[in-house]
Amino acid sequence: SGAKVKKYYIMHSPSKTWFYCHILGKGKDSIMNCTPLEPSFGPRCGARKCNYTRANFQTQCVSMRKIKECLYIGYGGQFRPVDVLGKPVNYGVYILGAPCDPQALGAICSLPPDA
Repeated sequence: SGAKVKKYYIMHSPSKTWFYCHILGKGKDSIMNCTPLEPSFGPRCGARKCNYTRANFQTQCVSMRKIKECLYIGYGGQFRPVDVLGKPVNYGVYILGAPCDPQALGAICSLPPDA
């Protein structure tokens, strides 16, 4: 959509690992700072329902420590996913398909497949 976002959610699809990222600095001196998140599977994400798979949107529950958040994730490379009303959310979502390196990621690569 061309609109700038300040936070990003990135999923490494082979390991089903999510990361919450934001960019620090500007220009050539900028770096991406990321925190790992845990996917949560099931019908609820905290007090909210979060297991949607619809034609125009889908959701994924992720947690960092004990805080759970329901993310709207797009289809087919959609950078700015839309919410249940069809409006763009204020974050970007990227899906990485790189193979998992067991030596680099250790236990992360052994997460269970899709629930």
